[in-house]
Amino acid sequence: MHPARQCSTPVATGRDCRRWPAAVLVSVALLALAPALAARQIRFQHLGLEDGLSHSYVTAIVSDRRGFLWFGTQDGLDRYDGYAIRAFRHDPDDPRSLSNNFVTKLLIDHAGDLWVGTYGGGLERFDRRSETFTHYQQDEARPGSLSNDHVHAIFEDSRRNLWVGTDEGGLDRLDRRTDTFVHYRNSADPRSLATNDVWGIAEDRDGSLWIATFGAGLDHLDPARGTFEHHAHDPADPHSLSHDEVWSAYVDSQGRVWAGTYGGGLELYDRASNGFRHYRHDAKDPTS
Repeated sequence: MHPARQCSTPVATGRDCRRWPAAVLVSVALLALAPALAARQIRFQHLGLEDGLSHSYVTAIVSDRRGFLWFGTQDGLDRYDGYAIRAFRHDPDDPRSLSNNFVTKLLIDHAGDLWVGTYGGGLERFDRRSETFTHYQQDEARPGSLSNDHVHAIFEDSRRNLWVGTDEGGLDRLDRRTDTFVHYRNSADPRSLATNDVWGIAEDRDGSLWIATFGAGLDHLDPARGTFEHHAHDPADPHSLSHDEVWSAYVDSQGRVWAGTYGGGLELYDRASNGFRHYRHDAKDPTS
């Protein structure tokens, strides 16, 4: 079953379907940070509902240039200044309030602007001065509108292009000059996006993009040509991608491409062989 369908309401359905992609990449990060973490004691301060947090299910966290921490939750967007939490929620009487309380992704772009992905309300840009939101939503009457209001991924590349991954709408790129979107969707062209369900985006050193799709593997986009190379699971090839349901993509400081899958473990792309190295859980190996 599609995991987005299982978490399509503001109340968790009992399955932490949105926590796992982040958990995969956190595991990668901890491998690199292990020596530093071992050298000092880490202490945690806890923030909960009693402190003003909108919901105990936190889907995204970013910090802005002014030092605020922003928390995306299943029931609103929260801003923390180190002392108190202010919640931003949808207000049906205020057209410039948050469009939907189910926040999926957060991004601070090169200009310091906060972008908010929602599950059902599209993409939001927060105006720091007025503390209101500009909405980017699907409108069938406008071909350049957002392709789908269920946002799974937001990414800004080195050229300052803003990319949006959606649920069944494909991959969108925002044209900042016109405030409209260029769409990349699956079609009869074998070089098109493998599927329209996009969950993760990462940039390679050469400016190309790796696209995590749910159900069709990992795609590699050449932005100049607008074409995609597909990496999918092949039962006859042990070095192919382990699973086609890919939650996340990440390019590390060494230029290595990682993919987190839903049920297939963690994947490391081997450029020389055009295959993948698999990292899976082994109950007999406590270090796996």
